Amino acid sequence: MRRVDAEVLARTLTGGAWGHVFHELMAQQAGGTLPLARGTFVRGLVDIALRGVEPRPAPRSRPQRQRPT
Repeated sequence: MRRVDAEVLARTLTGGAWGHVFHELMAQQAGGTLPLARGTFVRGLVDIALRGVEPRPAPRSRPQRQRPT
């Protein structure tokens, strides 16, 4: 993983989880259902977080042009 601000990553994960649980509770109180299953949300959130901290691909070097002689 590349270096990232650990607090920002932690708050992103915590905030995402908190928001999902909040919406679950609100949907239950309203007698509705949450359209996104908990497992689906967690897998998606973790996937996004891990892909976001993958190393950036190395820049490709272009082949140097040969000068005519």
